[in-house]
Amino acid sequence: MPPMTGLPPDGQQAGSGGDLKVMAQRLADKLAKDPGNGEGWALLARTYLELRQHRQAADAFAKADALQKLDATALADWADAYVVASDRKWDAKARDLVKRALAADPKHLKALALAGSEAFERKDYKEAIAQWQKMRAAAPADSMDAKLADTNIEEASAIMTGKRPPAVSALPAAPTSATSAPASAAPAANAMVAGTVTVASALKSRLAPTDTVFIVAKPTDGMGAPLAVKRFTVADLPIKFTLTDQDAMVPDRRLSRFGEVLVTARISKSGDAIAKPGDPASAPLTVKVGSNNLRIEIAP
Repeated sequence: MPPMTGLPPDGQQAGSGGDLKVMAQRLADKLAKDPGNGEGWALLARTYLELRQHRQAADAFAKADALQKLDATALADWADAYVVASDRKWDAKARDLVKRALAADPKHLKALALAGSEAFERKDYKEAIAQWQKMRAAAPADSMDAKLADTNIEEASAIMTGKRPPAVSALPAAPTSATSAPASAAPAANAMVAGTVTVASALKSRLAPTDTVFIVAKPTDGMGAPLAVKRFTVADLPIKFTLTDQDAMVPDRRLSRFGEVLVTARISKSGDAIAKPGDPASAPLTVKVGSNNLRIEIAP
């Protein structure tokens, strides 16, 4: 389930946007000469997803679908891109794509997440919970997917019991945050944090250019799923970053709903979104949402 973990397709790094744009253009040029290449359209669609060009991704998936049988992952990614490109609104086509994905793989995590999101959008909270419970059962224990499912179930349950008013539902942008969950209203214009991440000189010799750098914003209590996440590589350092609501992992947990957040940066050799003992990280920095000149250093 790549978008839920915030991992780009095919090993591409989020920090290599310029290279991906070149790759996408070259591939599009080749497909203009060879439009019958289904695998090529599928690859172009995934590249567009990484670039967050959702309309182009959905169109490319449609062309691939006309030429070859798409698996559950491709169908779920297509549904994700289609809904985001449609102002985060569900329609019959989006629902059909999710149904096709689940028909291909009833335990596909992203497809189950999307099914829950679609039900939540209809205010069918019982069905949303049922889909997210299937997702939690299919996810590895203690994984981010399982934790996100629990968060979604908690939100829908709170609404059903009257403990929380219904939120405006939507689908977060892929690839870093398409977790399919309840969402808040439109984000505030200043709902962002930005700055620069560097690494201590004493740490540089221990790092490889391909090591992953995660930049994460969480509530000040540090609990629950991140409010925003971005993924880079050590080769991108020093990194100038901006975290916004578009980088949310769970739509109901967004920067725009918090006044202050905890921002950290972490390096992972495995690329795992879950922190592991020994991962070099920065000291947690408590900042007001809207701060745009943060200085973060990752130290041993």
